[in-house]
Amino acid sequence: MIDTDKYTGHTEGEWIIQVLDDNLTWNIQTKSGEQLADMVIGKHHGNAQLMADAPLLLAEVKRLKAKLFEAELWVNNDSYTFENNIKELNDYAEEMEE
Repeated sequence: MIDTDKYTGHTEGEWIIQVLDDNLTWNIQTKSGEQLADMVIGKHHGNAQLMADAPLLLAEVKRLKAKLFEAELWVNNDSYTFENNIKELNDYAEEMEE
């Protein structure tokens, strides 16, 4: 399982790729123009796209972890109902948002 805590403090929001004139040098920046990384990417354009999609991938991991937690509660508890476990789910959701 990925430890998402190690990403605390990352630059939020959508990241974009800017290809420079030589078509080999790329940088990743926020939509507002804050530069996050410069790289000579060469033929490996997928690497730059993977880096640019990092915030989206992290959000999806957190969403899936929350769903998995809910599913595990249901599987491991015969008397599981959403109402019986709402506090536990809310506590977990708050942890995911931090």
